[in-house]
Amino acid sequence: MNKKGLSGVIATLLMVLLVVIAVSLVWFVIRALLSEGEDEINSGNVFISLKIEEAKIQGSDISVRVERRVGKGDLSAIKFILTDGQDSEVVRMDANLEEFGRQTFNITPISIPIANIKSLSIAPVIASSSGEENVGNILDEICVPKVCASFPVPSCGFHEDGCGDTIVCTGCDTGYICNMDTGACSLPL
Repeated sequence: MNKKGLSGVIATLLMVLLVVIAVSLVWFVIRALLSEGEDEINSGNVFISLKIEEAKIQGSDISVRVERRVGKGDLSAIKFILTDGQDSEVVRMDANLEEFGRQTFNITPISIPIANIKSLSIAPVIASSSGEENVGNILDEICVPKVCASFPVPSCGFHEDGCGDTIVCTGCDTGYICNMDTGACSLPL
């Protein structure tokens, strides 16, 4: 065999070897991307839907009823984001909600006084097939209405509850009556 023929065969073999290496590298990258995407799909990250049905102040807690809507995935917890308009507080609560299920959560704020809370948002915490937890996007937000007890005592008259509604508070001390015209507690005539 002459040198030109031998060098041509070697060049061809090197080209084939480089192509095989390149295809192998591309396959490893694609396989890694596919397995990551599969993990995200299995986690249900894209598909879980939650809706806040009701939020109300009860004593020192906020009672929140959440409905899980259509969607597959392993919901392990819900992050509740409380805000007073400037500051926020996040409270994580374990959740056992199946599709179309409802659950009521009692949240006790720590850093924001309950009377100052204006709104509440929720975000799902989803367990992936690898056991990692991923926090989803905020799915719903609701105004938290104030109650008479969260206004200064004595609380007498008409008050804005922070959600655009007017509530009537008649919380005068014993023996006093609420004059709705003046918004003051006074002794009966």
